[in-house]
This record gives sequence, structure tokens and C-alpha cells, in this order.
Amino acid sequence: MKKATITDISEPRYLIVTADDLCMTEGITNGIIDAYRNGIVTTTSALINYPGARETLIRVHQENPELPIGIHLNITTGRPVLLPEQIPSLVDKDGFFYHSHKIIRHLGNISIDELRAEVNAQMELFLSTGVPLDHINSENHMLALYTPFHKVVRELAIEHRIPIRNPVPESVHGNIKVKKGGGSSKALAAMIGYAIRHPFRSFRMMKLVSPNAFKEEERLVKQEGIPVTDWLIDSFYGNADTETLISILEQIPPGISELMSHPGYACIEGAPKGMDKSYIQERELELEVLTSKEVKEKLNELNIQLIDFSYLKHVR
Repeated sequence: MKKATITDISEPRYLIVTADDLCMTEGITNGIIDAYRNGIVTTTSALINYPGARETLIRVHQENPELPIGIHLNITTGRPVLLPEQIPSLVDKDGFFYHSHKIIRHLGNISIDELRAEVNAQMELFLSTGVPLDHINSENHMLALYTPFHKVVRELAIEHRIPIRNPVPESVHGNIKVKKGGGSSKALAAMIGYAIRHPFRSFRMMKLVSPNAFKEEERLVKQEGIPVTDWLIDSFYGNADTETLISILEQIPPGISELMSHPGYACIEGAPKGMDKSYIQERELELEVLTSKEVKEKLNELNIQLIDFSYLKHVR
């Protein structure tokens, strides 16, 4: 692989490393904690709709009070917080959220009012734990990739005065190249695949998940004064090896970036029905890379400063 050009390190670069999916399983939660204590992870985001998630969240905060924890709003795995009959457009006949590869055909029929009710219920459940809420993002980036949903995220951010994940994946900008291609969001890839198979049915939808639509949401976020990073680096997903992460670090643009990650241990004993099991073994690879000596040394060499979302409140 050709070595990437190193960005001018005289220009300040700051990096938030977020581990998503806290509370999904015990193994994933433990892996995230290890990546925080022994690696470069600086913050995490919790799924609150999974069984036992509230208790897990409280315990993790008590044992790691300095770890910033955000909410990973979820409408694509597991059961909702609300009763299924309260949000019928969001769930299948068994009362589970549609998986990321199945929700696409239902996007146009999902009620924004029902969506707002469910994510508000997830927020209320998180806040009921007493754990400080650090930031907002969403499972599979779904509440940003389908841009009509992102208004609800912006509303929550304004109400609670907290940062959110940048709605534009860096792979849309193309500043960072990796050996296996650009960003690998499952949800976005599934949307594109669906559009190819059903071009007439998906014509309107594709305008809502276009680069221009993402950038318009970012413009609105900044216009409304919501703290947000300059870049969302999505290319580590599915590319978990030390060489690739070092290459990503060498290409990070100036400003404030967030690296989306999913470390964990592969054990899924006791995993609830409806959990997405398509990215399990890869979590241990991510954990190994995020705790590697080589990656830590490269951060120091490049003078990239690790931060968390609280930094945004002072500079945005």
C-alpha cells in the first residue's frame, strides 16, 4: 500500500475517538472500557433500549466516572422503549425495529411524530440514570443518513445543549483514502444497493440521502449553534488493522475530527433477540488496534491531540 501524504502537522488537529454500542452486550461493554482505559478511546455512546442497559449504564459510570458517555439513539436493532403499538410505523409485526438492511423500504412510511416520541423516550430513560449526557449520535448513523430524521436530532441537541455527531461522513468529502475504499456505513451501503435495485421506487429517497442533503444538515447544525466536529471519520469501520488506522491518522485534515469505532469482545452470550450480529469478530480487531503501542506513538509523532466532546463547548 502506498504511504499516505502526511498533513502539515503545524496546523492543529484534534481527535475525538468514540466507541459506539456501550450496553449492547457485556463483552462489547467490557471491550469499550478496555479501549478507554488502555487505548485511545476518549468517549463512548450507549444504547439504552437493550435489556439491562439502564443498570449497565449506571454501573459503567460509577466505575469510570471520568468516561464521557453519550446516547446512541437507535431505531434499527432490538425493541423500542415505547410499546410497539405506540409507534407502529417503526416496528415489524413482532414489535422489533427493522434492521438497517430492511428499514430502507419503510423509510417513507415512518411517522416523524412516532420517531420523535421514541427517541424522546430513549433520552428520558438515559437521563433517569443520573449519568451526565455527553453527546448524541445514532445507531448505523440512521438518524443522519436519512436526512428527514435529522431534524429530531437537532431539536434534542438544542433542548439539552449538547454536541452531536457530524451528519456528513468524511467518505463523502474524500479527504481520507484507505486500502479497502471509502467509508463503509452498512446503512448507507444498503440504501445505495436498494436504489440500484429499485430505481423508480427510490428516486425521492435518494435525494434525501445525497451528499448535498448531508451537507445541508451540517449547515443547519452550525446555523443553529449546535456544537459539532469538523469531520466524522467513518473509514475505520470494516478496516480494523494498525496499518490502516495509522494511515487514517496521517491523513486527518486540520480541525476537530471524530473517529467512529466499535471495539469489544466477541462474546455474545445472552445477546437479546433483534441484536445485529453482523459485526462481532471485527470488534476484537478494533480493540487490538485502538490499544496498540504503534497507534499511540503515531498520535504523538503527528501531534494530534486527543479530546472529547466537552472541548466543543469551549470552541464552538
